[in-house]
Amino acid sequence: MKKKVFKRKTRQGLIAGLLIMLALALAGLCWSLVRPLEMEEEYQAFSYRQDANIDYLVGLHPNGLYDEAQLAPGRAYITSLVNTIDANFTYRFSAKQEAEISGEYSIIAVMEATAGTESSALWEKSFVLHPPQAFSAAGKEFTLQESVSIPFSHYYAYANEIIEMSGFNPDGLTLNVYYDVKLSADTPGGQAEETSMLQMTVPLRSKVFTVGGNLEEQKSGDLTATKTTAAPYYEETRLGFGLFAVLLVLLLIITLQVTTAKEEKNRIIGQRVRRLFRRYQERIVKCTGAMPDLDQQYVLAVGSFDDMLRAADELEKPILYFSIREKGEETGHSFFVISEQYIFRYNLGEPPNLPAGNLSRKHAARFST
Repeated sequence: MKKKVFKRKTRQGLIAGLLIMLALALAGLCWSLVRPLEMEEEYQAFSYRQDANIDYLVGLHPNGLYDEAQLAPGRAYITSLVNTIDANFTYRFSAKQEAEISGEYSIIAVMEATAGTESSALWEKSFVLHPPQAFSAAGKEFTLQESVSIPFSHYYAYANEIIEMSGFNPDGLTLNVYYDVKLSADTPGGQAEETSMLQMTVPLRSKVFTVGGNLEEQKSGDLTATKTTAAPYYEETRLGFGLFAVLLVLLLIITLQVTTAKEEKNRIIGQRVRRLFRRYQERIVKCTGAMPDLDQQYVLAVGSFDDMLRAADELEKPILYFSIREKGEETGHSFFVISEQYIFRYNLGEPPNLPAGNLSRKHAARFST
């Protein structure tokens, strides 16, 4: 089989490229074999939302200033005219999945006195507006509503009694009402624990006050879990890398078998030519200069040097040798036996170009004598 000839660097680059791709394919195959068959995937098992708010109305003592018995939220109030603060607390828990819900809630009012520039705690007094109460429910939603009437005028009078009794007027005096909810939800994704704390703040030292604090809260949460799933494209990846590696091995073998470096081929042919000269130096005439042009219709190519020997013996002619050079590089070797009718040629290496019609049979016969 005739091999394809490439320049040495070209052939080496082709083989190196195949080796690099083969190494990558084998590395990918090893990775596909050692990668786990299963993988853990994190997902959102349960999501929920909490909404809590305090709505209130300020109840007044009978007076000649206001026609209303209660004033709406979000405005200023005259302390001496306020009787109660009626607060409505609403807490809502909602989820996309069913859950077992339980917990407890309480409402506590705390009167706090502070003194000094850093508002250091001076004294405090607690009042239970609603004792801790448990609750439970099942489903996707749970709503808790509780209304309490805060006896503002009573707390205001009580604070003044403490001031008169102690003989000390604190720098700050505030009534804080705490709405505390603790909730536990048994869900498909696990146990969810949540708390909600709202605070209503009412000043007790000023003649006019506004209701402040944290009256509204919205927050969401979720529970995450892990599940085991099959690694995607496991078999496909392993098969793909395996087939690619086999294909590259075949291409590498074919490249090594059917290609050769031009320099290597020239070296081998040169060695063969030297062996021919050593063996048949008495029968070969080495010609210098460029090989003459020959008419191709009279040129007969022979398959081996032994055939050239038989032709030379039969015709009793010498074997002429020409070295073929291109751009200063030896690319081929031609041996000729010239008769009156035909020119017998045997080539090693790259065959020379033989343009037709340049050397007639008459000139060839003259050349052969």
